[in-house]
Amino acid sequence: MAFHRILVAFDGSEQSVTAYAQANKLCKELKAQLAVVNVLDPEFAIENPDAGMVRAVIIDEMRENQKTMLSSLIPEKPATPPTLFSAEGNPPEEILKAAESWNADLIIIGTHGRTGLARLLMGSVAEQVLRHSKIPVLTYPHPER
Repeated sequence: MAFHRILVAFDGSEQSVTAYAQANKLCKELKAQLAVVNVLDPEFAIENPDAGMVRAVIIDEMRENQKTMLSSLIPEKPATPPTLFSAEGNPPEEILKAAESWNADLIIIGTHGRTGLARLLMGSVAEQVLRHSKIPVLTYPHPER
């Protein structure tokens, strides 16, 4: 199977940087197009009115951080600049929507390697993408796992 359009999920973590680097390398070797998706999850915007932290302000800050992260994303120059997707919502759903709308034929995603209670409480974005994707998914584990 040849891959022509590769989408990588990027959240700024060490494993997503590794996934991005590997996706970039693969795109160069296959002469494929690269897209990067970053999803802002509003569920993480926990307000604290006593500290002057209102949910709307927190979400605005998260959006600014997302723009900065995507604009400074490229740790290693790609053959061609990637298509960038910024989304808001449930990360697995938004990654799959981006893949579908862009017609990706491979998704690359880093895994945090959580186990036990942390995995139960937080879930696994990579696992949900794997379960629900209609196209192949390549995962890169946490470097220490």
